[in-house]
Amino acid sequence: MSWLSLDRLQKRYGSIVAVADSSMDIEQGEFVTLLGPSGSGKTTTLAMVAGFIRPDGGRIILNGADITSVPSHKRSLGVVFQNYALFPHLSAFDNIAYPLRVRRLPSEEVKRRVVETLEMVDLGAFANSLPHQLSGGQQQRVAFARAVVYRPEVLLMDEPLSALDKRLRESLQNVLYDLARQLNVTVLYVTHDQEEAMALSDRIAIYRNGVIAQIGTGEDLYRRPKSLFVARFMGDSTILPGMLLRNGASYAVETAHGVFPAGENVDDEMCGGEGQAVSLVIRPESLRFAAPADGLPRLKGILRQQVFLGPIRRVSVELANGSILSARVPSTSQVHAELNQPVEMSWNPREAMLVPHDDDRQEDAGKFNGDSLD
Repeated sequence: MSWLSLDRLQKRYGSIVAVADSSMDIEQGEFVTLLGPSGSGKTTTLAMVAGFIRPDGGRIILNGADITSVPSHKRSLGVVFQNYALFPHLSAFDNIAYPLRVRRLPSEEVKRRVVETLEMVDLGAFANSLPHQLSGGQQQRVAFARAVVYRPEVLLMDEPLSALDKRLRESLQNVLYDLARQLNVTVLYVTHDQEEAMALSDRIAIYRNGVIAQIGTGEDLYRRPKSLFVARFMGDSTILPGMLLRNGASYAVETAHGVFPAGENVDDEMCGGEGQAVSLVIRPESLRFAAPADGLPRLKGILRQQVFLGPIRRVSVELANGSILSARVPSTSQVHAELNQPVEMSWNPREAMLVPHDDDRQEDAGKFNGDSLD
């Protein structure tokens, strides 16, 4: 039996469906992230698990018990909010001790657990400091410590690092990752940051319009997306819309830029077979300056930008129809080209991905980091 199960959770606000039939099973000690654009349903799902919002349908099962109707304060859950919600008049020690004292644990037990947890988050020297005397990162670590000091069955976190700068956010990702593994706590985490989700999670559930579009490991979602939305949302992409063709024993895709091999792993059920509208998805790290007679598929265009970023160069190529192809090539590449001059970009067909084409570019589908050719 899974440690935490969401069974067809639903939430509506009048005619607006915030969450529709959201289901997933989470194992004990697993770190699962709910990822998606604003308004996709991820925070509403977290709030239902926390008990802050009552579902209109479905169940929440924790360690074999149905807690759907259990008040939030009676659920064995730790919660870390977007704002730290620390008591300003209490020291770091007393903030962390608060949930233990509410549970009326003996004072010696409270002291032992708080000291132990302060050391886990590397704040032992700041036990007596008030929140205003701590940096943003230190305050966030106090919030983490307070949420786990009583060893909750599940730790819920709603974009806890979003207010921090990039370097501090990455540093705290490491703290959070290590803490979750050390305590073997089950984590349900909400973010809209794809890199953060992949850095922290065992699995990621991508939400769109109140439903889970796909759930899997970060690598699964990045390398094996099941929809154009997921492909776009999980990082940069070049998208070549077209029609699926049978090419002997394999498939090809007829696009506005030519006919290209569809790779080796075409999912007939997912893509619908020959004649269906599909999109060929190529990640920027798979594109390179074409070498003579390399036998690889290629696209012709004009080199418009080349930015040196240390180990890689970010390259932008304008195609004949005015769309932009985005590539990341090794800065040590021996093939060079001049700005505003014709170039050819190639890729290994095995590294391209095929997904059903979806022309419905809704607002939420546009919140991704990539360049698209459609």
